[in-house]
Amino acid sequence: MKRLGHFQLSDESGLTMLELLVSMVILTVGIVGVLHVFSSSMLTVKASETQSVAAVLAHQVASELERRSNNDEGQISGNFGDTAPGYAWTADLKQAKTKELIRAEIVVEWGSGPSTHQYNLVTYLYKPSSMQGDSVSSPAERQRSPS
Repeated sequence: MKRLGHFQLSDESGLTMLELLVSMVILTVGIVGVLHVFSSSMLTVKASETQSVAAVLAHQVASELERRSNNDEGQISGNFGDTAPGYAWTADLKQAKTKELIRAEIVVEWGSGPSTHQYNLVTYLYKPSSMQGDSVSSPAERQRSPS
């Protein structure tokens, strides 16, 4: 053992208090970084989930509009009830350049206040000339209606 003033230097190996403190700080920074990445990924997964739900709902509205025979120009809207609470839709129907097509712009919205989100879908619906002005809602009802 060597003596230097009032301090004794030891030949024993080990960690000093400063080395221990530095290693704890490095470990803490690493753990906080991993937790931040985990938290961010969870938020991204949730945002992705809500976007996917909105896309499915928009396609559901498009399918429903496709089944209807009275898709005249105008705006219609609704919600998804208990199927998807918090989601609502609006469809803006306009005559396309081609006479037998209707342009449908479907907007699905969810959230409230500053955190309102939207998913937009534009599709074209086929409307044969024979159905122009037809107000019957389905082919089955069209067959049953008196001529």
